[in-house]
Amino acid sequence: MENPILALIPSGYTNGKVYSVLPVDGDGDFDFFRFGDATRVKENGLIETITGSNNPRLNWSGDCPSLLMEGTRTNKQLRSEEFNNALWIKTRTTVTANEDVSPEGTETADKLECNSSSSGGMNVNSSTSITSGASVTLSVFVKKGNARYCNLGLLNSAYSDFSRIFFDLQDGLSFTPQTTGSDITLIDNSIESFTNGWYRISITCETSGNTTVRPFIYGTTSNGNFTVTKGDYNYFWGAQLEEGNYLSSYIKTVNGQQTRALERKVKAQTDFNKNKGVVFLDVKPFAVASSDTLGNVINLRGGTYNLIQFAFKTSNVLQFFINESPSSPIVNYNFTHNGGRLKVAVKWDSGSYKLFANGQLLNSYLDTNRLFSSLNIFQFQGSDDYLNFEGEIYNSQVFGNALTDAEIITLTTL
Repeated sequence: MENPILALIPSGYTNGKVYSVLPVDGDGDFDFFRFGDATRVKENGLIETITGSNNPRLNWSGDCPSLLMEGTRTNKQLRSEEFNNALWIKTRTTVTANEDVSPEGTETADKLECNSSSSGGMNVNSSTSITSGASVTLSVFVKKGNARYCNLGLLNSAYSDFSRIFFDLQDGLSFTPQTTGSDITLIDNSIESFTNGWYRISITCETSGNTTVRPFIYGTTSNGNFTVTKGDYNYFWGAQLEEGNYLSSYIKTVNGQQTRALERKVKAQTDFNKNKGVVFLDVKPFAVASSDTLGNVINLRGGTYNLIQFAFKTSNVLQFFINESPSSPIVNYNFTHNGGRLKVAVKWDSGSYKLFANGQLLNSYLDTNRLFSSLNIFQFQGSDDYLNFEGEIYNSQVFGNALTDAEIITLTTL
């Protein structure tokens, strides 16, 4: 397989710039923008704060880094690392501050211990204002103590409606989701392993017309119920309540809400072969809620209408969109996937167009009367400089010749 014209395999960066591996003269480097600090996961698994504006984040979620790109998010949960603070209401719970090493490598994790045996559970909880009817994601880092299970819940302001789910801190599983009423509806949950026995657990909920929600962290539970015994304990750190339908990177709060600004990794500009080539992406798109039907966009283009566009939509749909003029598109094809990481490609060759995803040839088109007049911009946003891509970028390449179908199938196989 020949080398690509442009290759972005995240490794090198500086303030305001992400370096491409090819071309070596810098023509394919990407400008990068973000105002303020943000966190990432380092290669050793610890969380690190990247300080200052316009500094990219290489995030490790496995054996290789990805370039992390996120939209604007605000942690609305105050005192995110201080469960001993009076803002957190405690029920049958004693909090001992700074009892264990946290996921960032400092001794700032709190111990939540049951101080009275009960079938009604133990918890810390608070109250947070949100935009009316917003989707919200609640998360916290938790580590097994002498108890195996815990629970994460979100209640409405009247305590009448809620959604919650149990987590197994030994096997890293979630189980037995529960919903009462219609105000708080559970739409997703996750448990992600971190270093030194830590997990990050989360729930994502629709909130109907609520403007106030109540995060509940049930420090320990039995297996599928809320029975607790005096002396049961687990460790907690880093609570986050954010508006949005996916879990984002951790944002620390003290006595006020904190916001991580939008990240934009804009275009690299160089000459690509308008007659034949391949564009390949290895990415993990986030489920970005958007009123715009285009979704979460990456494209290769030579103008507003000469473009190959990948639009990642909220319902795990990837839209391939190819056009060469303001008239009807050459290709408008939707591919439904199961979420998570994707390897996708488009091949064009003198009027022949082929679509690939996860090791499969999805579809082929032929229109020799409609060809690109130019292709010279590769960008992680829409053609009008909006709809910025949100997700993780593992690898992206543009080839100057049409690879064989077999080569592309190999390239896109997960």
